[in-house]
Amino acid sequence: MKIRVYTLTEGNTLQEFAYDSGSGWYNGALGSAKFQVAPYSRITAVFLAGTDALQLRIYGQKPDNTIQEYMWNGDGWKEGTNLGAALPGTGIGATSFRYTEYNGPSIRYEPPYANINTEALTNKICAQGLVPTDDLKLVQRAYNPHKGWYPDLVTIFDKAPPRTAIAATSFGAGNSSIYMRIYFVNSDNTIWQVCWDHGKGYNDKRTITPVIQGSEVAIISWGSFASNGPDLRLYFQNGTCVSAVSEWVWTSAHGSQLGKNALPPA
Repeated sequence: MKIRVYTLTEGNTLQEFAYDSGSGWYNGALGSAKFQVAPYSRITAVFLAGTDALQLRIYGQKPDNTIQEYMWNGDGWKEGTNLGAALPGTGIGATSFRYTEYNGPSIRYEPPYANINTEALTNKICAQGLVPTDDLKLVQRAYNPHKGWYPDLVTIFDKAPPRTAIAATSFGAGNSSIYMRIYFVNSDNTIWQVCWDHGKGYNDKRTITPVIQGSEVAIISWGSFASNGPDLRLYFQNGTCVSAVSEWVWTSAHGSQLGKNALPPA
């Protein structure tokens, strides 16, 4: 088992805490790269699913307000593609999946979406205002291993609050098919869900559950519709015990419901 946790240092550089079975916790190699980001940068990270070796991608916001990709492919941390300017302090979300008939990788930057070729290992990223304008759109961008990053942004939601929290997940990858769920905190202080379903595109946008102002959002999923799934778990703060982390659950058997009201401290 491997775990990676990413944070900012007091000097606003990226750092990594790593856990490997048999080795325990240790300082990862990312810190020695001294990647500088903005003091208000959010961070998201993904493991490229379906690859034989450990391949990681981190996305953060540089002091010039552009979104930068940082890559680990087994030979040290390096800067990847710069994805352009975004709203200062924008939320960023990412999800990685592999189409069953492809060797990947492909990437989605959530903001934009472009349909990718068959058989791709795909990575999606989500950010707000990923354009030089301040129109507050939630947009997506895509990466294809044969074409690179698509230049166009696709709007997921017409207007979201500045610096809102964003999270993304995916499940049920098949032959050129995938299901995705994007979550963000809207101006009504509720978490909204935007669904991408195979054959339908982004087709369902709805409110999920209320949160306190400034709540962060985290999502994890496993399983698929084909295997009586999926299971989704969403984590946020809704004011329970003032600052506790609460849970929302979705299963195919019971649908949407609140899970644990207050998770125990780590």
